[in-house]
Amino acid sequence: MSRLVHEIRLLLRSRLALAALCALSLATLLALVLGHTAIAERHAAIARALDAQSAQHAAYLRRHATALPDAGQIAYDTFHVVPDPPGPLAWLSLGDRQVRPAVTRVRMLGLEAQLHEGETRNPEQLVAGAFDFGFVVVFLLPLLCIALCHDLASQDREHGRAGLLGSLVVRARAFWLWRVFARWCLACAAILLPLLCVVLAVGAWHAALLWVALAVLAYAAVWVALCAWVALRWRARSSAAQATTLLALWAVLVLVLPAFAGAGIALLTPAPARGEIALAHRQAVNDAWDLPKQATFDAFFRWHPEWRVTPPVTGRFHWKWYYAFHHVADRKVAPMVQAADEAVLRRQRMADRVAVLVPPMALQRLFDGLADNGADRLFAHQNAVRDFHDVLRARFYPFVFEARPMSAADLATLPRPRPAASMPRPVPIAWAGLLLALLLLLPSLAREAGRSRDPAAGG
Repeated sequence: MSRLVHEIRLLLRSRLALAALCALSLATLLALVLGHTAIAERHAAIARALDAQSAQHAAYLRRHATALPDAGQIAYDTFHVVPDPPGPLAWLSLGDRQVRPAVTRVRMLGLEAQLHEGETRNPEQLVAGAFDFGFVVVFLLPLLCIALCHDLASQDREHGRAGLLGSLVVRARAFWLWRVFARWCLACAAILLPLLCVVLAVGAWHAALLWVALAVLAYAAVWVALCAWVALRWRARSSAAQATTLLALWAVLVLVLPAFAGAGIALLTPAPARGEIALAHRQAVNDAWDLPKQATFDAFFRWHPEWRVTPPVTGRFHWKWYYAFHHVADRKVAPMVQAADEAVLRRQRMADRVAVLVPPMALQRLFDGLADNGADRLFAHQNAVRDFHDVLRARFYPFVFEARPMSAADLATLPRPRPAASMPRPVPIAWAGLLLALLLLLPSLAREAGRSRDPAAGG
């Protein structure tokens, strides 16, 4: 332990190391505060939307205090809010929540158009990403490891201490591994101490934070081991040359490989765009106005035979015909929706396989699971919206198809949406990627550390 303390004290005497540690700690603290603020604002937006819905329904009842319209008109006029509440660790990694609405407002029209027209994603925001805890760990922690390790083997030679150390060191492997271990401890502390402070300050403790801490420890170990291996493997190089080499590795592993992997996965798994689904749904609805009404009802009764005995529509318009062709439009675009969802799942499985070989992708996948911000969460929310829409239709159909009047009590007891449950999920395949990198790097580092008895020997 005294050796570890000694190595840490030596490291902290370096202005570059100290500045890098302070910068990363401040960046971590800022990212955590911004992430917690963003999630708090999202919760507030959900609360405001629910309050506004209650106020709108109350105002609707006041406007029609003497007599309510028929059920079809009520279903057309009333919107319902389905919230998408963040998970308990969503403040660590915002994912696409920064551009995804906090609630989905639906009514008893065709659902798929409402789901996919409501995607308000700004492409520039998606490219820029979010400055959150996940960003700091994935992108900035490796830079700290480079700052701490780039002069691991060259600093003593450049400062004229190589000869003295060569006469004092007995076991070269232990000497180098203690130095590497000290750098790993400082890198982890720069991330985990601000995280601990914020968790205690805001009372956001959750058991899954242990998985987060383990992921940070493993990712820092990967980068410290890689940087130390490079520094020891080519120990005769200058510190500037080592730093340049390590920065090039950082750019390839953190920027280039994930970008190429994402582009390749998208090309290999084409999918209908969500906007195309909304357009196809709108086209099906528009075409239905010109089709014979019986054709619409024949298609509708295939899925809802219980309403086959309804009296035929003889006039130009009836609400049951209107809602019937909206539901038929949903069924027509269902294959497109299924194809798009399956493509997203295929992309996710391919990304998981690639992440086994690219540690930054593995860590990002792990954070997405722990923060519950990935594709699984999007599907869970969309399924919650679909379930509520089915319940809402089942509630209104008896009034619409049987021409029964609705009372204020009926309107007050309309079903309420139930948001999808949100829980952190440790992603096993992401752990496999981090552990595989460690299994490859640590033995190589140990061999390289013991390659020469002289800690300043050239390579």
